[in-house]
Amino acid sequence: MNRIVVLSIVAVCAVYSIPIQNSPKLQSERLKELELTVEKLTKTVQEITLVAKTSVDPALSFSAVLDDALYNIVIGQTILFNKVFLNDGSAYNENTGVFTVPVDGVYLFSYFVAEINNDQIVLRLVVNGQNKVDAVAEGLQDRHNDQGGNVVILKLTAGDRVLIEAYDTSNVHIDGGASYWYTSFSGALLYGL
Repeated sequence: MNRIVVLSIVAVCAVYSIPIQNSPKLQSERLKELELTVEKLTKTVQEITLVAKTSVDPALSFSAVLDDALYNIVIGQTILFNKVFLNDGSAYNENTGVFTVPVDGVYLFSYFVAEINNDQIVLRLVVNGQNKVDAVAEGLQDRHNDQGGNVVILKLTAGDRVLIEAYDTSNVHIDGGASYWYTSFSGALLYGL
């Protein structure tokens, strides 16, 4: 936007600094030149404004939950958060459970997992196969609900794959349901790079 202000100032200075000739014919020619200059400068300002508007970070965010309990979870299993509340930019795939980074930037992710009964479930947020943060939920007794989660901010590159997978636990379940959504995965672009 500062470029627009500078161009406007330059245009005004250019218009006022041009001496007007005494001859009506020269004045008329000079006026046409000035009108063309103003027209070109106006077009340039419009183009710069358009570029400034389109260079804003795209709307990229998603939020999804598990709408049914998952049983017999195994280590390395990707969790499919299949009820999507929001998917601006369509970067989250509920069929694979993977968020594919569309543009370089700094992203915020959060996820929560619920467990019921006397079991433990450990999930981790993974980027391109590398663990970034973990979360654990461990019920202390039968019919005891517990929830764990984590939040992380990461610098990512277009094409990176972000997902939640089971880790360090086997043969347990994750709580979820059609009327209550304890287990969730969300993310958003904070700013582009």
